[in-house]
Amino acid sequence: MEVSHMKRKKWIPYILMFFLTMLLLPAGRVQAADPVTINLTDSTTHGGSTYSYGHYNESAPWQLTLSSGDFILNIGSDYTKSLIINVGSGATVVGGTISSGNISMAVNGSVTGGNFTCSIVYARNTISGGTFNCTVNNIGSITAGTFTSSASVTNDSIGTISGAEFSCPVTNNGSITGGTFNSPVTNNNSISGGTFNTDASVTNSSGATISGADFNSTVTNNGSIESGTFNNPVSNNNSISGGTFNDTITSGETASVTGSASYSVAKTLANLTASGSGDTMMNDSDYTMTLSPDAGYGLPDSVAVTLNGNTAVSGTDYTYNANTGLITIKPALTAANKGPVTISAAGIKVYTVSVTGGTGSGNYAAGSSVTLTASVPDGQEFTGWTISEGTVYTSGSKSTASVTFTMPASDVTAAAAFRTVSQTDSETAVSQTAAKTSASRTAVSQTSRAASAATSDGTDLSLWFLIAAASLCTASSVIFSSLRSHRRVL
Repeated sequence: MEVSHMKRKKWIPYILMFFLTMLLLPAGRVQAADPVTINLTDSTTHGGSTYSYGHYNESAPWQLTLSSGDFILNIGSDYTKSLIINVGSGATVVGGTISSGNISMAVNGSVTGGNFTCSIVYARNTISGGTFNCTVNNIGSITAGTFTSSASVTNDSIGTISGAEFSCPVTNNGSITGGTFNSPVTNNNSISGGTFNTDASVTNSSGATISGADFNSTVTNNGSIESGTFNNPVSNNNSISGGTFNDTITSGETASVTGSASYSVAKTLANLTASGSGDTMMNDSDYTMTLSPDAGYGLPDSVAVTLNGNTAVSGTDYTYNANTGLITIKPALTAANKGPVTISAAGIKVYTVSVTGGTGSGNYAAGSSVTLTASVPDGQEFTGWTISEGTVYTSGSKSTASVTFTMPASDVTAAAAFRTVSQTDSETAVSQTAAKTSASRTAVSQTSRAASAATSDGTDLSLWFLIAAASLCTASSVIFSSLRSHRRVL
């Protein structure tokens, strides 16, 4: 028993050393096997422990089958054999260079790196890296990688592209949810994401759908556009029911733009600020915006609006209130006007009129008509205006209580002058009124006697009636003028 106990004590240091070693290892670290590097040449005749290489007969292509693990493949341009590379479901190509055009590769596992200039790659599982200079048929998933201008990509009906950069043509029969595209794309199924740059013109085929993505290229729509951002012209031959359009839409005779589509609103304003509905107009709603002039400026008399590049008609397509600055753009009445909106307006420079002793103060644009009216206090009478030099009068003058002038391109000050009416002035005015009234009565009496005498002589009275009427008018005018003068004096 004692011997057995001593043996157990002998192993204790080794056990403690094992646990201490495990504790000192970084957490989660797993010692992965190094990738297997395969350098194929025409003289290579056999495979290795995790891959096989050979051919069934002299007329059959050679086959390189990667069973499991990570591989780096190097096959130079001097390789002349016809070769099929089978990447098994448990294998991953992580690097290397293939430069022979006699090689096709079937990826049932994954590719995360490498440079491939071969004839064709059948991607049946996942491509998440690598550079491809060849034809690629994807029936699996492409999440990353670089596809050069020497490549071409066909995405199968069950294939998905969610990433990578494509500088080659892409035919999509499956689904594009992401990625960057720099060459033409033909969509026969679904695009819901990605960035399509200037040279990546997109043709959306009949029956296909665009439901998202950013398009900096032209788009020809023969199917359906439900959403997305379109920064270049769109040629619409079928249906648009959503999306944001920052460039023109050209619609065919049977095409439609409905629903929640929206259009960018670009404003070109000078000496004005705008508030209101923002930078987007919804397809089926009014757009409103209110202009406010900057200091020293006034609202313009009119504004210019375009709809989808066409000049909008005031009163039909939009309204503008020059007093409040409110612009209301109505939903486009025709398909031709459904598209981006532009609004252009410029504030008018205004100058100040400051009036003392009357009305007419305010801000006016140069060339506008300004009327000043003196406000005569009780017991006083107007004697004249003092107005800034250079003022051009169109009605009245400095000596009239009401005067109109054309606003110059400068500020104007005006002051009305008055004087108090004295008692002497009042008595004189009353005396003058009485004298004028007496003279009028005399004229009427003389006219009456002359008419009576003419009647006795049998003379035609028509001329006398005319003379009488003139006398009465003169008398009335004199009396009214005198009374008005008398009232002002009082």
